Amino acid sequence: MKDYHVIGKNIKRVDAVEKVNGTARYCDDISFRNMLHAKMLHSPYAHARIIKIDTSSAERFPGVHAVITAKDLPENSNLGEEKGWMLAEEEVCYIGDPVAVVAAESLEIADKALKLIEIEYQQLPSVMYLEDALKEDAPLACPGTTTNLLMDAHAVRGEVEQDFSRADVFVSHTVHFPHILQGYLEPNSATAVYVNGELTVHCGSQAWHRLKKDVAKRCGLPENKVILRPMTMGGAFGGKSEQITAIIAGFLAMKTNRPVKFTRSREEEFYDSHPTVEMIVKVTIAADKEGHFLSRKTEYLGDVGAYGVAGTWVLGVASYRADTSYKFNSVEVWTKGVRLNRTPTAAYRGYGNQQAHFALETTIDHLAKKLDMDPSELRLKNYISPNTISIHGYHISSCGLKECMERAKELVGWQQIRETDPRYGRGAGCATLVHAAGSRAGDPEFPGDSALLQCDMDGKLTVWVGEAEFGQGAKTIMAQVVAEEFGIDANDVYVSMGDTQHSPFATGTHGSKLTTILANAVLFACDNAKKIILDDITLITGSGRLDVEKGNIVNCHGDVLMPLSEALRHVCLKRSGAPIIAIGEYRPAAVLLDGTGYGNLAPTYPFGVQAAEVEVDENTGRIWVKKIVSVHDSGKIINPQMAAGEVYGGVLQAFGFSVMEHLGADEQGLLYGGTMLEYKIPTMLDAPEIVADFIETQDPHGPYGAKSLGEPPIVSVLAAISNAVFNATGMTLNDAPFTPQKVLNAIKQKRIKEGADS
Repeated sequence: MKDYHVIGKNIKRVDAVEKVNGTARYCDDISFRNMLHAKMLHSPYAHARIIKIDTSSAERFPGVHAVITAKDLPENSNLGEEKGWMLAEEEVCYIGDPVAVVAAESLEIADKALKLIEIEYQQLPSVMYLEDALKEDAPLACPGTTTNLLMDAHAVRGEVEQDFSRADVFVSHTVHFPHILQGYLEPNSATAVYVNGELTVHCGSQAWHRLKKDVAKRCGLPENKVILRPMTMGGAFGGKSEQITAIIAGFLAMKTNRPVKFTRSREEEFYDSHPTVEMIVKVTIAADKEGHFLSRKTEYLGDVGAYGVAGTWVLGVASYRADTSYKFNSVEVWTKGVRLNRTPTAAYRGYGNQQAHFALETTIDHLAKKLDMDPSELRLKNYISPNTISIHGYHISSCGLKECMERAKELVGWQQIRETDPRYGRGAGCATLVHAAGSRAGDPEFPGDSALLQCDMDGKLTVWVGEAEFGQGAKTIMAQVVAEEFGIDANDVYVSMGDTQHSPFATGTHGSKLTTILANAVLFACDNAKKIILDDITLITGSGRLDVEKGNIVNCHGDVLMPLSEALRHVCLKRSGAPIIAIGEYRPAAVLLDGTGYGNLAPTYPFGVQAAEVEVDENTGRIWVKKIVSVHDSGKIINPQMAAGEVYGGVLQAFGFSVMEHLGADEQGLLYGGTMLEYKIPTMLDAPEIVADFIETQDPHGPYGAKSLGEPPIVSVLAAISNAVFNATGMTLNDAPFTPQKVLNAIKQKRIKEGADS
């Protein structure tokens, strides 16, 4: 392999110093003179009709400058594809549904004013659970609808019934995946300033340009009169793709002609954000007696919440993605998305893949037991190969699954645990994963990305991109690409992400797209900039063929003509002082999926294998997850230290929703875990040993052969832990999270079944 300058090296994050020394400015850090503070009033009921709203007392309260309800907004539609609203007008459809907002001189005044708003509600029947949504007597969760069924999809690939008829063995398995909160450290926050007809909003987002369009539309402004200024973000994990915080702050700034800050409380993030989609998934696999997969039937039932935001998109990904790791002759998928009187659901790191892999990968272990096969060998027998097309039309250009499996087994101690040292209560399990490196999705829909590279007279190189940095290390990766191409230090490259006044349009940072898609665009911008520089230096010096190496301009003999900084000065002076602006655009070979979800939606696909070692105490129901191994084929690893960090973080998140996290609600819609104390996100005291490793393939579509890594580490940890418990005890855990109470109940059911069988 090529010996790179900075690619594949442990380069320090370019934004590390500002975060360590406290100079990074987060959303809530910004402040303006005469700034007002906004607070939101939320519904206390899961479902109720709004009879009357009286805001007069709140409006008269000293220090209050504005009180807004739905009637005040020029455009009150929600941010998704189906019925919904920013502020409820006729009905509230979940506890936390926004109803009114106050802007006041202080948070204390705003809080007191909220209590003066008088609302008369008429409570209505609600539907809270997936199993009840489609019953004949189920209440309608949302007004203006005739059914709670929002999504009803069916797809068939190949001859399913024919493959089932010739199969030797069948296994069916059903799992339940609950609502999970993204759990980012920093709540949503936005500060807006309206001056001379122009609205500027300082905030965090995963989709800057899409949010700019939403702000403009809902505030009644032309798009060219709205600017979003990106702030440092304390995490996102999919939870900052769809949001109304910036819109509300912007509208209040226009209404009051004062700067307005709107920072949501942690309680609001629990009751009125967009958690992941709860799903019940049933998988049936048909195989021959040698263990070759023939066909698969899958049924998905998922909760989109009171109205659609992005829940149906998540269900779409879940329906087709997980099949990609294996060679199936045929598959059939039924997918239903239903409304409940719960918070509208949306993206969470992994985007539907956690639910789908939990179902498929645990079913495979049940099939292995029925065939009396090692589950790792069963997977190896059925893995997809490089340079093939999956059952759903994905073009697999590189795939290191077999190597990932062998490495994961070695690192977890597979043979010792499962074969040479068997004892009740100790086990190891594995699970495969696949994701997409970007996808052909967005608004407007297109598959690629673009970047600007600005080279100034003083030698400064600046990358302008429209995507978002929210902790995943994208700024450092883009700096490494520029540093590699010009042979300079990555810390000498400035990367600006998301400023809508200067950056090119981007559809949003989602789908693990930046390392594969955006970095390619930056790479092409570097190529174009080098061509401009070298063409002009050739004319200036009269030299022959030139190149850029190690921060210098060199001739065909390798002789240094001048440093890059001097070359930039010569070229910019020749251009009357104008900087060099190079544009890079990358359009991957991806297609928009057809109505059945078929097509190659991304340029390439990362794979991996995750394995877990567990011990189970049958007296207490406690699962001790001793070790989690996560081995990834993400192509060329651009920054090993950051890549390992992505794996550690993703695995720990997945460990959390495997054994403790659950955003459950009672029949009235009140959350069981509505605070950080009750929700129980894992701390380092809870963390198992985590081992990260990589199998480097060279993908032809990624920059330097790289694929994505941001989301894959979270995908199959749950399945691996479930399979490890199955190995340890023969007990099936199919309802996440695996709390001691659920484990004890499963032990009881297993003993009852064993007694009945005997």
